Amino acid sequence: MDIKTQFSFLRLFNTIKGVTKPVKAGEFDADPLKDPKVLKKKQEFERFFAWCEANGIKHPKIKYPVMFGTGDNKYPGCMAMEDIGKDEAFITVPSNLIIST
Repeated sequence: MDIKTQFSFLRLFNTIKGVTKPVKAGEFDADPLKDPKVLKKKQEFERFFAWCEANGIKHPKIKYPVMFGTGDNKYPGCMAMEDIGKDEAFITVPSNLIIST
């Protein structure tokens, strides 16, 4: 029996957040770690990304971290740096790093 979804919270919240809309200049900070006030956080991210690279985790078309929004309404996320095709993986993680039952 096929049931057509009339309502989806995921679709609703993506619409509210503007996930489906292209982000305009000034609505995001592509390098939030450049601020000297977050030097410790920047060092933690550098260690994390070095570990990812050493262990074979790849995310060639994704920029992380990125801060979206303006003023007090900022939230972190990741941003596609180029088009990601249908059924194309945007991150690959070796199976030996996946924690699963």
